[in-house]
Formats: sequence, C-alpha cells, structure tokens
Amino acid sequence: MDLQAVATAATTILGTYFAKTGDGFTKKVGEKLAEQAGALYQTIKQKFQGDSYAEQTLVRTEEQPASDGRQAMLKEVLAEKMEQDEAFAETVQRLVEEARTADIGDVFAFGPRSVAAHTITHSSIMTGDQFTPRH
Repeated sequence: MDLQAVATAATTILGTYFAKTGDGFTKKVGEKLAEQAGALYQTIKQKFQGDSYAEQTLVRTEEQPASDGRQAMLKEVLAEKMEQDEAFAETVQRLVEEARTADIGDVFAFGPRSVAAHTITHSSIMTGDQFTPRH
C-alpha cells in the first residue's frame, strides 16, 4: 500500500468535503460520495483525538481547505498515523476506494490549476493560464 498516495487522495476528498459542506455538498456530488467523505472525516477525526498537533492540523485544514500548505500538513500527519497503525491505514484506504467508486454523476476537481474529466471522446484537452483557442 502506497501510504503517500492514500494520504493524498484522502486529503483531496476531505478538502472538497470541507470546501463544499456549506454549499450543499450532498446535492452537488451525490449522497454516496457525501456519505463516504463523512465517514472518512469521522475516522480520521477519531484517530487524531488526543494528539493536539494532529487535531489542530485537521481543524486548520477545515478552516481553509484550499490552502496548499494546510493540505500538505494534513497529508503528512495522516501518512504518519497510517504508518504507525496498519488497521487505520487499511480503513482509510478502503474509505478512499469507496469514495472513488461512488457514482457521483459529475466530476469535480479540487485545488489550484486542477483538471477533472468525465467521459471524453474524440476531443482535445488543453490547459494553461494563457490558453487561446485556434480558429
């Protein structure tokens, strides 16, 4: 199990969950993904209890979910906790996989300069800050 990849995926899911909670997250992404994101959050929150640094890292990421620095710190703390507890790591990995396979109907991307795609056929995808379409 690649703990860094699992921590990255979990942090991305949580970041989106934190950013969209007030904006009708369930309505936007679907009930199944909202349920999985909530379960992931509760699992991590419970594991972090009693560790003031981990608790504060989670709270600070909740406060500013789009902050790359806060996401990076959460990812590091989460990876560390998973390294220390194999059962916790397996639970987080399972919840991340369940969230990934949730039928959400829409695709969402989180973070600066992020890209997401869903069912693209015979198309070109171009990204960049200064993109100008050719005619």
